Amino acid sequence: MLFVNNSPEDCWYHMKNVPFPLQLLGLDEDMKVIQVEHGKPNDETPIPFKSVTYVLEINEGKNVKEGDEVDLDDEETNKYVMKVLS
Repeated sequence: MLFVNNSPEDCWYHMKNVPFPLQLLGLDEDMKVIQVEHGKPNDETPIPFKSVTYVLEINEGKNVKEGDEVDLDDEETNKYVMKVLS
């Protein structure tokens, strides 16, 4: 799931009612990963993000790291997919 802010801002997310682990990626306006957090199943503890434009939830274990870039548009098929560009 992709969460969109109007501009870079601080925000918080939690994993309430999410029964599986996720990676939460804080992205800047250029879709560059600037923060990586790990959400634990059903955890209501706030997960803070500093000055992010987007937060993207992905399955845990994808080995995404700060500095990676995310491309959500697959121009070949015109379908939205996620690609991590290292």
